[in-house]
Amino acid sequence: MQVPKILFSFIIFIPRCYTQELVTDRPDQTESAVTVPLHSLQIETGFAYESFNENNIYVENYNIAGTLFRYGLENNVEFRFGAGYLIYKGEETTVDFDDLLVGLKINFLKEDSAPIDLGLMAHVVVPVFPIFNFQLIEPELIFAASRSLSDKFSISANFGGSWDSQWTEVAYLYTTVLGYSFTEKLGSFIEVYGNLSSSFSPVHNYDAGLMYLLSNNLQLDISGGRRFSEDDSFWFISTGVSLKINNF
Repeated sequence: MQVPKILFSFIIFIPRCYTQELVTDRPDQTESAVTVPLHSLQIETGFAYESFNENNIYVENYNIAGTLFRYGLENNVEFRFGAGYLIYKGEETTVDFDDLLVGLKINFLKEDSAPIDLGLMAHVVVPVFPIFNFQLIEPELIFAASRSLSDKFSISANFGGSWDSQWTEVAYLYTTVLGYSFTEKLGSFIEVYGNLSSSFSPVHNYDAGLMYLLSNNLQLDISGGRRFSEDDSFWFISTGVSLKINNF
């Protein structure tokens, strides 16, 4: 059985138009095209529960304090480090640190001077969690683009690929998201995302969520989603918080 996992999707556009102060890479399944400001540290953390059932094989994942650290190295370059703690419940229960993410994001275009926001992320995923011990270090590249449609609506798309060490091939990733801002503080999104590979059937998912801005540098979120499939049952819920520290 291939253990299901939410692959780092590709740009998603939640209502990032509702504030210019805090642009986060959660709660959606993707990354924005925007980098954090120079010398700013942004911490995005939360809890996620995943349930998967296929061919009478039932798996539960509890991702505890899954955290992405983002630091502005330049005005258009950020360093990224992701870590977390995972409880995997399958035939046996395994508790350990989740795989690590290390990389950079570069912003090439900004919508205030170009038609779209455009960015590129280069990551490596370092295997740590013991149940995935067949993995090697896996590189990935993700292109991110986004555009505001109005004061209320925005749209984005992501496309990229990562090396799958289990199947020794490239797995392709995509995401498309529509964001809507109810107010300056309350935003929402709906999204479709998935992955494609020659070794297994395409996987397509959808999710939705809400974000609430407590201040210019502090945001709460909640989201949930499931799979477009009659053959298996996959769904998840997630909640978290994002904090930006300026001049760190």
